[in-house]
Amino acid sequence: MNRIAVAQELVKLARELVSDDESLMKAIHAMKPAISGWKASYEYDGFILWSKPSSSFVVAATPFWDDENSISVQVQTSDGDFVDGFDIPMKGTGDADTDAKTYVDLMKKNWSKVSRIIQESKT
Repeated sequence: MNRIAVAQELVKLARELVSDDESLMKAIHAMKPAISGWKASYEYDGFILWSKPSSSFVVAATPFWDDENSISVQVQTSDGDFVDGFDIPMKGTGDADTDAKTYVDLMKKNWSKVSRIIQESKT
């Protein structure tokens, strides 16, 4: 295979990967997930943001952000200052709807860690 053909294949693959991530983000957003009053939205290009009107914190929790096999969870103040974070292992299937359900289930199972970080940072 010549260099041009290889380059074309790489561009095609890159477009597919970006498209898959976009589809997953939109599938998560369409589910309108909520945990203990926190609601997830896909408002910003590339990540899922959890917020609660009465909280001075936000949670960026994006599947495959740092690693193709995990959800990167970052607790921040509403001003954008990083507080703490952790990763949740998650294997993607490539199917946006299936992966969105898995994402929501994993977030629910791990929300106590988010709550603990927020409580500890308040004291």
